[in-house]
Amino acid sequence: MQGESFAPVSSPVRRASCTLAYLAEREILDIETASLGAAYGLFLTTVLVVLWQISDLNFSVVCTIGSGLQCLAFALLSMKMRAAKSARGISAKALQLYVIVYICRLTSTLNMEGYIPMDATGDWVYQVADIVTLLLVLLILQRIYTTHSKTHSDDADTFQVLPMLACCAGVAFLCHGDLNRSLFFDVAWMMSVSVDTVAMVPQLWLLSKLGGKVDALTSHFVALLFASRALTFCFWFYGYPELAPLDNSWNACGYAHVALHFAQLVLCADFMYYYLKATLRQEAMVLPELDV
Repeated sequence: MQGESFAPVSSPVRRASCTLAYLAEREILDIETASLGAAYGLFLTTVLVVLWQISDLNFSVVCTIGSGLQCLAFALLSMKMRAAKSARGISAKALQLYVIVYICRLTSTLNMEGYIPMDATGDWVYQVADIVTLLLVLLILQRIYTTHSKTHSDDADTFQVLPMLACCAGVAFLCHGDLNRSLFFDVAWMMSVSVDTVAMVPQLWLLSKLGGKVDALTSHFVALLFASRALTFCFWFYGYPELAPLDNSWNACGYAHVALHFAQLVLCADFMYYYLKATLRQEAMVLPELDV
């Protein structure tokens, strides 16, 4: 009798809570859809304006477009945090690596001209895209450690980044080029390339450990970074001979650029398989859980 007396009360409460949860999830999905549409529309408009008004359509403009895609990726990640009011599924360690990437890259491109695009976008558009991206990364990190600290997946964001950084520093010092005509600025550029190769690893590790459904904005974030690196790989695959030393010795820097950018694509290949699979089937992306 006691169980029967509670059934009429608990059932409506349960239904109401399920309804509220459904409506909240639906609202987040609507916000994500609107954010995606607005972000992609603004990005395409910006690219067209840059190509029409600024670029002289030299092949090196693909580097600027790649930087723009990275900027768009982190803008979507910021939108995801605002929509969900949560930092779940976002790796703080990956973001810390990206801070190093952009500081090292901008150290080179703001002071020297050795590794910037050869068309007019290399004068300032390329650098502005990286500056905006760096600010977005810092903003997301600030939210993770302050307003959304309780929602961050600390128990899953456990990838050890220090050994990778040590390896990246070694590669940067041993394989740096000489286009900047300065050891410091050449190593700074090569450090950005090396760290950029592994910066996504903690994010992929986190998503694999969490497993299950991946929200749309997070999956688009990784996919856009993959597309950005694919464009940059195409550029360096075509242009790596330009990195050859002045004395015509072995082009370690050129081969390292091609190998490192190709490695980025390989690291994201598994994620992109599930992303494309979900996109073609028009269903939510689901990752298998990694038991570690």
